[in-house]
Formats: sequence, structure tokens, C-alpha cells
Amino acid sequence: MIAAALVLLQAVVRGWVVSGSYYFQDDFAHLDLARRSGLTSEYLVRDYGGHFEVGQYFLLWVMSHTIDQTFAPAAFAIVIMQAVASVLLFILLRTLFGPSPFILLPWTVYLFTPLAVGWSSWLSAAMQALPLQIATALVLIASAKAHKTGSRAWATGSVAAFAVGLLMWQKAGLILPLALAVHLLVVADPQPWRERLRGLRRTAGMWVGLVGVLTAYIVVYLNVVDGGLDSTAREGVEVGPMFGETLFRMFVPGLFGGPWHSTGAESTIFPYTETYPAMIFSLAFLGIVVASFMVTGRRALQGWFLLVGYLVADLALLGLGRADWIGILLRDPRYVADALPVMTIAVLAAFRGLWEPAPDERKAAQWLRSRMSLRMTMNAVAVLIVSCLVTTVRMAPVVQHDYAANYALGVARQMKEDPRRSVINTAPPFEVSARADLQGMMNAIGADVVFDRPATDMYLFDGLAQLKRMDLFPGSPSETGPQEGCGWSVGRLYEDLWAIDEEPVAPRILRMGYYSGVPATLDVSLAERTHTVELPAGLGQAFFVIGPEAGDVAARVSDGGSICITDVAVGPAWVADEAGAAAPAG
Repeated sequence: MIAAALVLLQAVVRGWVVSGSYYFQDDFAHLDLARRSGLTSEYLVRDYGGHFEVGQYFLLWVMSHTIDQTFAPAAFAIVIMQAVASVLLFILLRTLFGPSPFILLPWTVYLFTPLAVGWSSWLSAAMQALPLQIATALVLIASAKAHKTGSRAWATGSVAAFAVGLLMWQKAGLILPLALAVHLLVVADPQPWRERLRGLRRTAGMWVGLVGVLTAYIVVYLNVVDGGLDSTAREGVEVGPMFGETLFRMFVPGLFGGPWHSTGAESTIFPYTETYPAMIFSLAFLGIVVASFMVTGRRALQGWFLLVGYLVADLALLGLGRADWIGILLRDPRYVADALPVMTIAVLAAFRGLWEPAPDERKAAQWLRSRMSLRMTMNAVAVLIVSCLVTTVRMAPVVQHDYAANYALGVARQMKEDPRRSVINTAPPFEVSARADLQGMMNAIGADVVFDRPATDMYLFDGLAQLKRMDLFPGSPSETGPQEGCGWSVGRLYEDLWAIDEEPVAPRILRMGYYSGVPATLDVSLAERTHTVELPAGLGQAFFVIGPEAGDVAARVSDGGSICITDVAVGPAWVADEAGAAAPAG
């Protein structure tokens, strides 16, 4: 009942945080791709920035059928996945350590730590972290039960869960060495090391299966992912700052619920912990480590070796795979989210002397056990929850991606208000999405809008999702027609106007000045593509979004009388304000 109440409370807290969040960065690209591609092999099996995530793409395809302009479907999925991960971790801890109430302490840290606030508010990050945690718990539960019971079913389940985890995210490859370490340091403890190794032979089929799955996955991964780790910039990474920032200013304070403010937090970046508070948190953690040795003796070293080893692996992968972004990722809990379940196992392994009395039991274990009643344990749990909630409440507004929400919803609302208005499909601000353009963003959230339509008046969105009238970049190449007072006289047959050069800019705009005595329909041909626009009578301009290719510009009137094309210009889109000044598009 206590465990169920804690999971329910976690769901309430996590639901409150993520329900106020919004889609962000890769979310738009993933959901747009899911809607456009459908459930195809080309969609599922792809290299996305060095990631190979077949399972995640499948889940996103399923979710894309429910996604709308609210974050509710994503929030619901995140809360459900988190609840599953939490329950499975509790089952794992009971499988490894029995029904001791002391399990509740590190498990509470896992449930409520503010280290999870940032990445759980970002759909793409949660879709990596939570399935990985679920797969980790399933593999460790099944492998522990296979060792204890000799059951082939549990062994097969462990291999299957590992395979599914790898399909979700390549970082699940760490599960195999983790499972081996948990077997040797936790499951087989306190047997002599020779007996621990013999235990591996008794479940040799399971371990061979796990190694085989990982080997096959690596072969597929290297064939799908272009360049692997070589796709990221290789820069020197200083180990000292990495451990200082990631462990002592982020990970350790987060385990205690700190740092109890939101200063320095942004998106998934954790708040900055000043030097003196970081030292206090570190000393408190050191006190826990010392207490574990007083309770369990040298066997406590096995638990801490498990945690340190896993954190070193996490940081090594961060340094290898994200060296080009390392400066801003040192305080990003996404990259150690998978270490949180390992932390619970490590702490309980280090303190197992509390509930496993030995002939040479230490006095510290007897003393602490006599005082660790269920009531005292729940008091400590309550303190941890309150500590974590202080930071969570302060962090929540910072990590909920308000800018992305305001921008995306602002674009969708204004496009819906006047569907006939022509707006250019530009890139949104980098802080909103670096991989999806406006059309992709709108498709991702289910907004049925059309960009880049030829028109006599074009607009674009600025960085605040405000519509601005568009013009060309000042000084863009232009040409006037040969006929004085008209330029080019264009009738029912195509008239060659100008040859433009290739220019790799986006968006690239073709502008035509015109004069027409009556309304007319103008067809413009360029690079085997035809653009059509309705022209009102009078003097005006027509705008067309074109590609970067070179080609001959030709025009005709398909409906109406002959018109004059006075001039033609081509160049990048540009914002022209009412004062005549210009500003760049986007």
C-alpha cells in the first residue's frame, strides 16, 4: 500500500509538471516524420543524428494519431511510462534485497528527484530515458530470477527484454555489462568469487543469448548509422570539469532534492549549484558512504563500485558522443537518467548489512537497525519528498518550453485566422526547433495549413511568431524588361524573361513587378515547375517561393488579357518594416 501510494503521488507530481510542458526541438521533427512517412521500413530504420531508435519511432507513430495542438497525449504517455518504470524498479529491488522497508529510501529518491524534471518534460528525451529504464529493470529482474530458479523462461525473458531495449535506444547496450556486474556484486554476494563465476556458467545460455543479441545489434547499427561516433566533432574533454559539473554540482545535489532553486536551469539543464552548497551535498553523500562501510564493512565497496562504474560509462559516452556540445551538457541530467535506477541498487547493496545479519555483524548495523522502524523510515521518506518537491516546483516553469508553445500555437492560430494569406515556410528560431521548419512543426501538431503559396502580398513569421510583410534582401539581383513603359508584354504564350543563377539560400523568392488593366491569372515557369497566381487589376508585385536551382524564367497569362511585367528580381526573403528598414527572415 505504501509503495502504491508513492507511485500515485509521483504520477500526480509528474503529471502536474509535464501537463504544462509542450513539444520541443526533436519532438516536431519526429512527429512530422511519423505523419508524413507512415509505418514504413524507411521510417523505422534510419540514422537520426547517430541514434538508431526503431522502437521509439514505432511508439511515436502510434502517438502521432492522437497528437493535437495540446501536450495532453504526450503527457499521458510520459506519466504512464514513468509509472511502469517505477513499479518495475520496486519489484527489482524486492527481488534483489527482499521486503525490507529500507528499500523505500533510495526508491523515493528515484521517484521524486528533480534530476528527472527536465528530461521528463521533453517528449523525445523521455522516450529515450523511460523505455531504457523499463528495459533495464526487466532484464535485471529476469536475470536475477533465472539465476535463483534456473528457469529457462526467465532467461529467455531477459534476452527478449534486452533486445527490445536496444531497439528503443542504442544506449541500452550498457544493460549487458550492468546485468553482469549486478550478478557478480549483488545477486551472488556474499559467495566467494569462484562460486560467483560458477553461477555464470549455470546460466551460460542466457549470457550467450545476451551477448549474441548485442553483437547482432552492433552489426546492424554500424550499417545503419553513418559514421557512428565519427559523426560528432572530436574535441578534447577534460575529465576534471566533467566530474565536477556533472557529479558534484548536479547528480549528488539532485539525490538530496537540491539545490532548492531554479537559477541556471533551462530546458533540460539542471540548476547551478554554487561551490559551498556543492561541498555540503558532497560531504553529506560522503557521510552516507562512510556509514555504509560502518554497517556492511568492505562488502559495501561492491555497491559503490557498481554506481561509480556505471557513472563513468555514462560520462565516457557523453564525452565520446557529444564532445561538440559538452560545454552545455555537463549539467544535463538526460545523460545520467539511466544511472538513477542503478543508484538505488548500489545504495541498497552498500547497506545490505542492515537486513542480512552475519556472524560478525557490526555494532553500527545493530544500532541503526534498532532505530530504523517503519515509522522512522517513513519520516525520512517524507523529508526526501519535501526536499525534492521544493526544487521541482521551482524548476517546473523553467523547463516547460513556454517559448516553443507560444511560438507554435501562435503560428497555428494566425494561419487559421486567415487561411488565404500567403506565408513563407521558414525555419523557426533555433531555440524552438533546429530540425523542423514551420510546415513540419504545423504537421507535427496536426495543424492543416499551407505555406509558400504564390501571392501578390507575402508574409513571414519573425522570432516572436509575429507576421511581417516580406520583401527581398536589399540589393538582390534584378532585371527590367526591354520595352519602355512596360518591360515585357506577356500574353497567352510563354514569354522568356530572365535566366537566374543557382543560389543555395532558403527561402529564395522570385518577385515580379506587373501592371494589368484587368484581373488576370499569371503562370510562371522555372526549372520545370509552374507557379500560378491570381493578379488583381492595377500596379503591383507578385511573389513566388522557388528552389536554389538555376533556370530560365518564363511567364504567360492563362486567363485574362495581356499584362506588363515591369521587372524581375530574385533573392532571399527579408522583412521590410513600415519605416522602410529591413530585417532578416526568421
